Amino acid sequence: MTAVRTPAFLAVPPWDRPVKPVVTGLKPPAGRRFSLGNGVLDTDLLIETHQFPEPEDPDWDDLLGRYPARMPRILRTRFLLHAPEDIVRPLLAAWTKPLEADQTGRWPITLVAKYGLDAFPYAWTQAVEGRSGLDGRLLVPYLDAAVAEVMAGWALHGGWARTWLDLHGLDVVPYLAPAALGRGTAARRAAEAALRLLADGHGADTAPAAYPDAADELRTVLSAHPLRTGAVPRPKLPAWAAPAALPKVLLRGGEAALPPAATRTLAELLATPVPCAADETRAELDPASLAEFGWALFEGWRAAGEPDGEAWALVQLGRTGDDTTARRLVPVIAAWPRFAGHRESKRALAALAAIGTDASLRALRAVSADPKYRGLVFDAASVFRDAAAARGLAPEELADRLVPDLGLDADASTTFDYGSRRFLVRLDDRLRPQVTGEDGKPRKSLPKPSAKDDPDLAPAAHRAFTELKKHVLDVLDERRRGLETAMVDGRTWTPGEFRDLFVRHPIVYRIARRLLWRADAGAFRIAEDGTFADVRDDPFVLPEAARIGIAHPVHLAGALPAWREVFGDYELLQPFPQLDRPAVRLTAPERDGDRLDRFAGRTLRASDVRSARDGTRWAESGTADRRLWWRVGDGHRVVVGLGSGPWPDEDDADATLTVEYVRATTLPKNPDAPGDPARFADLAPISVSEALTTLMPPPEAPTTPDAPTPPPP
Repeated sequence: MTAVRTPAFLAVPPWDRPVKPVVTGLKPPAGRRFSLGNGVLDTDLLIETHQFPEPEDPDWDDLLGRYPARMPRILRTRFLLHAPEDIVRPLLAAWTKPLEADQTGRWPITLVAKYGLDAFPYAWTQAVEGRSGLDGRLLVPYLDAAVAEVMAGWALHGGWARTWLDLHGLDVVPYLAPAALGRGTAARRAAEAALRLLADGHGADTAPAAYPDAADELRTVLSAHPLRTGAVPRPKLPAWAAPAALPKVLLRGGEAALPPAATRTLAELLATPVPCAADETRAELDPASLAEFGWALFEGWRAAGEPDGEAWALVQLGRTGDDTTARRLVPVIAAWPRFAGHRESKRALAALAAIGTDASLRALRAVSADPKYRGLVFDAASVFRDAAAARGLAPEELADRLVPDLGLDADASTTFDYGSRRFLVRLDDRLRPQVTGEDGKPRKSLPKPSAKDDPDLAPAAHRAFTELKKHVLDVLDERRRGLETAMVDGRTWTPGEFRDLFVRHPIVYRIARRLLWRADAGAFRIAEDGTFADVRDDPFVLPEAARIGIAHPVHLAGALPAWREVFGDYELLQPFPQLDRPAVRLTAPERDGDRLDRFAGRTLRASDVRSARDGTRWAESGTADRRLWWRVGDGHRVVVGLGSGPWPDEDDADATLTVEYVRATTLPKNPDAPGDPARFADLAPISVSEALTTLMPPPEAPTTPDAPTPPPP
């Protein structure tokens, strides 16, 4: 019998190839240094002394005699912040007892920033023995052997280690290298973890170069996987991850399954917090069976009660998963409790991004836009943004490239095979599936399988047709929202991007045809044959250097009626309001000013204002001064003043508000601040129009008194 080939990365795992060079006699530098750096102790976190005002007519010597035994806690804080330096400095230098938990907060940072090296005993006591999560920040400015040891320990579990490393940079290497190359397992592991964090920012070869005494040995450690150096111990599999209870994993090509020992090693590698042999795993193992193996690990973890210490079973889905994994995972995310399951949900979002297929990224994007995932929308958007950045794209650019073609040909058609008969399905201009039999006759829909059809092909084809109809609607809904946002935001594309993403895509083309587009040379539409036409139906030549965007009525001015007539003649039903979209165009004097007087005194229904306020682009500021504002670009906003007083009660359907002013201002750091006046000409015209038309209620539909009542449907 031929022995099953075991891939090398499973036959000899990392822990069987240790890399642990030891260099004796190394010692960290003596002495201690202090540096605030540039923004490490952020001034926003330094408590201003007015929050703890100076005592009135203080007798500092008397207060010193009373400190701390006979002094109220709040007075102790005021004393430390305001007493003369020659009184406070010795107190901090001799500090031995941490503050009570309710006496800590952000203000101790002020003392560290002010007294520097003399405050080290105070900072050390608070950071090492204190209870506040902020206390660790007090040690960040200090660099010495003791602080390096503490920060190395924190590097294994978070804390302020990364901030400390960012501040002191390569200067920390001589303090960490002796432990990283020593014999003590715990100290070695911690120091190596800190050096690896440093190397992430400075490069794996830069850190060793900062320690010439043992640069080669340090380079050897940092270039090896942590499983080989011992920085990450060999995982211990829980009972639910026993290989005997898991599905077999096939080798690439499916000719044989992994033996039990290799299967255990694979599970152990997947359980490591630092990915190991990821490329080899995907290259040498069958993708489908690997995905099933990973999903079985995940289900085993869930059945065991989702222990947090074994959440690697969720994380590893990013290494083993495929499109099927992504489809399975999204409903699980939705089912997790909104708050109790938030941590697991965030890990699942990261797993979707790590899978990295178009389907998994589409699923991630869908979560970021679906209101039912309210608690995860921000997290999903952040993960999607990072995934786009890793590809050198903005999130919207990645979303453009993820639109599926659903297996359709260039003419938006595909064939469904029932074995004994075949059906051609083509999407019409409104994305409705049109079914044609082999006889060329149209049918209302794809028929249900009959006894004469292939028992396997026909049901699968019918299910695929049902899925196609659903996915087409999903694409239509996503693109409709995405393209409307693109119009409002003024996004543009190059001619090459425009042709690839809109003209040649079998589904998006049918949406793009029903929109009016705008280039530097003017407005145009996409004709039936994929060419471009102007308002007179003459060919429109698209300059190769042009930027193409979706036309907004605010830019069309006098050409708008003619374009409406063209779209009406061709019966082009638009996917969202474009040519009939309300628009506010400013006059030349209005553009040159910062105030729009034409809106002052307008009465608005409170319900309409509340609806605008609830939109993602609106935010309310204050209660006494009722204002709504719309962010325009990175540095400006449109502010609408609605008088003073509380907001009307939501149950008051007849409540009204009166517009007092509409202004253009800069966007201050504090949104409650007024901001500086700005010219409306400096703001994007589309954004200004959208702000004002969103706020204004729609006109009442005209009625005819003598019109007959329509019959019920």
